Amino acid sequence: MQELIKHNYTTELIASIKEHIKTKKQDYYPYSDFMARPCYGLTIENLSKKALQRLREKYLKTTKNTNINNFTDEELLSDLDLLRENKLNYGALVLLGKREIIKDYLPQARVTIEYRKNETTEDRGREEIREPLILLSNKIIEKLEPKIGTHKFISGLSRIEIRDFEKEVLREALLNALIHREYQNRADVRIKLYPERMEIINPGGFPEGVTAQNIITINSTPRSYILSNVLKKAGYIEEAGQGVDRIFELVLANGKKIPDYSMSHQTQVWLTIHAKVDDEGFALFIEAEQEKRVKNNNEKYYELSKKTSEIAGFAIQDIREIADLFDKEKIVKMGDFKKVFENKKSKGAIKYIIDQLVDKSILIKKGKNKGTIYKINKKGYKESNSYTIIKKHLTKNKSNS
Repeated sequence: MQELIKHNYTTELIASIKEHIKTKKQDYYPYSDFMARPCYGLTIENLSKKALQRLREKYLKTTKNTNINNFTDEELLSDLDLLRENKLNYGALVLLGKREIIKDYLPQARVTIEYRKNETTEDRGREEIREPLILLSNKIIEKLEPKIGTHKFISGLSRIEIRDFEKEVLREALLNALIHREYQNRADVRIKLYPERMEIINPGGFPEGVTAQNIITINSTPRSYILSNVLKKAGYIEEAGQGVDRIFELVLANGKKIPDYSMSHQTQVWLTIHAKVDDEGFALFIEAEQEKRVKNNNEKYYELSKKTSEIAGFAIQDIREIADLFDKEKIVKMGDFKKVFENKKSKGAIKYIIDQLVDKSILIKKGKNKGTIYKINKKGYKESNSYTIIKKHLTKNKSNS
């Protein structure tokens, strides 16, 4: 009898302890989120200052709460649920950790890019990238950019260029893969770049209830509340699932095949994006409709970067941005041009455009080195609008050539 009582007591005690631990875990790890777990030993000194500053700037811009500038690093991290009870969690590690620290704690938190010539030959090259997630998508796009081509065709007097892979499509697809991947899985995120397509593969299947068939019609639950919440507050993403919608919109508006998730299964999500423009007519139709809406002071259906209508070899969009800069600033330096085209063009490309405008006497260059300034050559023009002046310069140069 005593043994039976002892057995029952022990069983109840063990069950009680297990229930207590389970309750505590649920209190501390919301949504069973691995990113919410304490990353023991991780300190603020282990975080990338650049990533932390970028997060602060983005959070400030999104919330417009100027008090964020006065937050200490600890207060900022606590406000974003990355620091709880004086312990940094795995979300802080993945979002902000230095490369070597991420490698120590989560070596699988990396992206491998494979540059492939075709289906049968080996890689043309391979790169492994490990960065804090706050900086990672831009770093990957920077690596991919030189390898991405364009599809060109003529429409009337304009030459239309559609990138093989739009930057916004890449950004949304990469963020989806990085946010929704299973970080406890030992595999890394893989990107396979072929001449005719790109494949982005992340470990961990779709969130519960999501399939390749219903992915654009169902509201999904993020795998990590911590990651998605921080990135939403910092303006990197909107609502859950909207990134996929945006990928489909942009790809289809460019006249390309529908994005393909058919290779996905329960342990990985596999997205294929096609480079080839299958329907030029549809892409031109979308562009024409957008132009009509702009003329009628309506918003565009889609913000596409594909159109590169030209005047004398210069993209109209580039000229508009340069002109807007001169309308805002009396003195313009090379650094100002670089800010305008940040994340859009390389420094070399920016310098080439400006040098060409100087060579054609459209811009006037004065001074040397860091003291160099630029002005629009307004000689012979009465207009005050910078874009109109530059456009007339270019049209005149084109007719004279």
